[in-house]
Amino acid sequence: MNNFYSELEKNLFNRFKQAIIDSNLTIHSNDIWRFGRSKKEFDIVIYEGNHPLAVIEVKSNLSNINILAREKENIRSAISITNSRFGIITDNKVFTFMI
Repeated sequence: MNNFYSELEKNLFNRFKQAIIDSNLTIHSNDIWRFGRSKKEFDIVIYEGNHPLAVIEVKSNLSNINILAREKENIRSAISITNSRFGIITDNKVFTFMI
């Protein structure tokens, strides 16, 4: 059972899940990563086998450039923590890809 913090997150999860249905990729919601004494939770993570391919952070609104700038820093951190190939920040209107 997947737990979602918002209907937007649930809808995006389902869209990504449908998009990868005929592939060897898997998708997890609210994926928790522990490192040292810390833990980090990511909205959506797409895996290729056991390796994270993409970390996706869902936000309600990215129209404010300050929020987008902060989220870019967060997704850079997520890419580093998970060693994923790329990250996506989205509000379902704007999709920002980070490598």
